[in-house]
Amino acid sequence: MKLLFYRFGILLTVMRLFVCLVFPLLRTGGKDKTMKTPIEFDYDLWTTKDGKCMVRVKSTGETCEVSRETFRVLRAEEKRLRRSYTAAASDGAEAHPILSLNVLPEDSEKSPSWLTDHEDFTDEVLTKMVIQEFRATLNSVHCAVFDQCLLGDKTIRAFAEEYGLRRSTVWDIANSLRKNFKKIL
Repeated sequence: MKLLFYRFGILLTVMRLFVCLVFPLLRTGGKDKTMKTPIEFDYDLWTTKDGKCMVRVKSTGETCEVSRETFRVLRAEEKRLRRSYTAAASDGAEAHPILSLNVLPEDSEKSPSWLTDHEDFTDEVLTKMVIQEFRATLNSVHCAVFDQCLLGDKTIRAFAEEYGLRRSTVWDIANSLRKNFKKIL
């Protein structure tokens, strides 16, 4: 009899623990007033009873309905942010950088690295300009060899067969174009 009460007591303790831990996590829908979004997250997210996905921008207070796909993306970002807090708190490690709309790009001391553009398009633009100028000096056959064989992926043999030229002729044109283009650069 004692063993039965002991087992029943453990079962009751386990059931109480289950009820205490799991039932508060079950949400019935609508905005949960006890669950606040992180301060660094710029939106409040909730669904209405009739299934609409709603978003409020914290900084302006604007509220609007969004598509389910947009809502899922925002909810995933919010959950990722929450997980990074719990992981940082448990590991004692530093949290991920805060991605916020409140950061101004002109503040160079506080400007995060994700906000700066590391691409330098000047070389690409200059190269395109040089190619356009070089193409302007070519006749139609030389321009076709330059575009299809040197810039494109067509082989000299395929080009020669398509245009009815000898392979050695196309090869000579391609070599002369390479030499002339190197002179320009």
